[in-house]
Amino acid sequence: MRLDRVKRRGLLAAAHMIDVVARAHGAVRRAQRVGVAFALLAAGVADAAVAEAANELCGQTITQSITLTANQTCTGDGLIVVGDNITIDLGGFTLSGDGDMGDVGIVLQGPPHVTIQNGTIRGFDIGVGFAVAGSAVVKLSHVTLRGNVHFGAAPAAVTFIVDKCSALENGVGILAEAVQVLKITSTAFVANTTHGLQLDARSATITNVVATGNGERGLFISESGEKITVQSSLFAHNGAEGVFIADEFSTPGKITLTKNTIVGNGAEGVVVDGSGDSAHHVAVAVIGNVIEGNGAAAVTVTNDADDTVVTGNRLIGNAGDGVTIDATSDATIVRGNTIIGNGRYGIVTTNPTATLAKNVVNANHDLAITAPSGAVDGGGNTTRANGVAGCSPAIACPPEFTPKPGPVTPTCGMHVATSITLGASTPLCAGTDGLIVDADGVTINLNGHAVRGDGNSVTTGVVIPAGRKHVTIANGLVQGFQIGIGTDLASDGLKITNVEVSGNNLHGAVLAGAGP
Repeated sequence: MRLDRVKRRGLLAAAHMIDVVARAHGAVRRAQRVGVAFALLAAGVADAAVAEAANELCGQTITQSITLTANQTCTGDGLIVVGDNITIDLGGFTLSGDGDMGDVGIVLQGPPHVTIQNGTIRGFDIGVGFAVAGSAVVKLSHVTLRGNVHFGAAPAAVTFIVDKCSALENGVGILAEAVQVLKITSTAFVANTTHGLQLDARSATITNVVATGNGERGLFISESGEKITVQSSLFAHNGAEGVFIADEFSTPGKITLTKNTIVGNGAEGVVVDGSGDSAHHVAVAVIGNVIEGNGAAAVTVTNDADDTVVTGNRLIGNAGDGVTIDATSDATIVRGNTIIGNGRYGIVTTNPTATLAKNVVNANHDLAITAPSGAVDGGGNTTRANGVAGCSPAIACPPEFTPKPGPVTPTCGMHVATSITLGASTPLCAGTDGLIVDADGVTINLNGHAVRGDGNSVTTGVVIPAGRKHVTIANGLVQGFQIGIGTDLASDGLKITNVEVSGNNLHGAVLAGAGP
């Protein structure tokens, strides 16, 4: 029995929009093969390598549980599920379509409880969809949704459970729309043309998910937020954001993103967007994640996303800022993060109500922290080796090193044959090395001072000749040479502690050694 397309609640109309980005499909099909392999293992199934039987189930109305005994290749809809407490066991086989617009692999015509398990659904317009909303519970287990034109699955259910499945090379991997309770565990979303997983759910738990190589976002949370938790998952190498959170729910709630790895995505690692939450009902917490090597900022808080908390994360080597907070997003808290080696600022906020505390902000390309007057200094922020030293006046950052009195005033090209403690920085060394170690067992305590070159000469800040043993360099800055600290050949027992080596033209340090 063919179903009334109008009853599919606009899914097919919405699906047309995905065609706009279909040109990206060829690129994302080549996304990490490792991720694809993981997806297939997670599903625990593969296309059954058996001869296809007559496709007697295609287009049939299913009123009781069934188990497939052969592949089914359909030119219209696949199975149409009507009864209650139905299990569709694919039996390790494949239910295939021909990709025509409007065809659905398994159509849910309002069955209260249905489980789909143990096989592959591929080549339909929508892999699992609905004609009539109202299912109480829909569960997918050990199912591969592959190559469906617009959606791998898009059921309407009060409760939607996905366990040990994979969604590969669909338009959107899974669209969980208007779901009351969503639970997705141990599932992979790989090389889908647009988003890996898109959800609109009142309550959701996403755990041990992999979303990689998708054309746009790995995870897109839209119109959600009463209680959403995303944890212990990987969002990597997606074309746009790793995770995009739109806190748009109409009642108070919280979205928590915790203990995830978000790496190598084309745009931001995480975006928190409050444009749909004009009443500021939903707070977002980004806690304890590794967010690394993404194409823009690690975390962006924007469009009135009030009360966002960013705490305990490692934000490393992203192309943009570590954390960006726009002027409209009030009362953001950024606390206890390690923010290292990002391509712009460590933390930048244009909103004066942000609170910044106990962040370690090192080796970012521009200023460590920039904040307007009135921003709340929670104390404990530390900075070192950023492209521009220190922080803006609103946030107190201790100096990277505190120079202390000492007995030795160094000179450029100075030979050091005994341990010394500096009482001043070197002059600006032009055309000459800084300090040259002449004996074993020497400790050079920079004592908070700097060895500085002019940035133009083929020189080394601290030279440790071949064969020198048990040399220690400590507590200061080496900057502006071709090589900051260099050894000619092996130098056993070399120790460098609490030293910033920055702004050197070729290498910060060239080290060779053996032994403790």
